[in-house]
This record gives sequence, structure tokens and C-alpha cells, in this order.
Amino acid sequence: MDLRMLFEPFEECVNYGFSLNTFANDKFRLLEKLSDNQTITEDKPAAVYMTQQQIADMCGMSKLKANHLINDLKNEGFLSCGRNCYVITEKAAKAIKLMNKTNL
Repeated sequence: MDLRMLFEPFEECVNYGFSLNTFANDKFRLLEKLSDNQTITEDKPAAVYMTQQQIADMCGMSKLKANHLINDLKNEGFLSCGRNCYVITEKAAKAIKLMNKTNL
């Protein structure tokens, strides 16, 4: 096996400005579930229209934990938030694609 292929995903992470460690936990699970539940309309950007309680229930975690993870993702630039509306950023879309590509 070529070692360059093994490290390629990690180099991509550096290029995108995040580390895979950010997503080796419940953050990725939550972000991926949000991404899977985006609503696309003609007049608004793709977004998730759910309460934090609905997100927590969907992910099998407490509302408090979901709140902390959402705030972390927002502060790290992976989510932008409004009232009951969460938009997956381009940075997050790249992270999800990369994590699914590497099957970590």
C-alpha cells in the first residue's frame, strides 16, 4: 500500500482548515444527520428546520448535549444558525464528504 494514499485525507483536512479529530465523535454524527435532513426550497438556501429537541431525539442524545455540539459546530464554522433553522456551511459539506470518503 502506498503511504501517500493513507495520508491524503489528512492533507485534505489541513487544506480545508480542520482536523479529522473534530469529527471522530458525536459532532460528526449530528452534522451528518443535519445534512441528511436538509430542506431545499426555491427561495431559501438548503437548511434544517428542526428544534434542538427534535435534533437531539433524532441523534439519540439529550437536548443539552445537542445544544453543546451545535454551539461547537457553529463556533468552528460548520453551521450557521437561526431560530429553528440550521444551515450546513460549505466547510461542513466538505468535511462530511471527506469523512465518508475515508470511511473512518
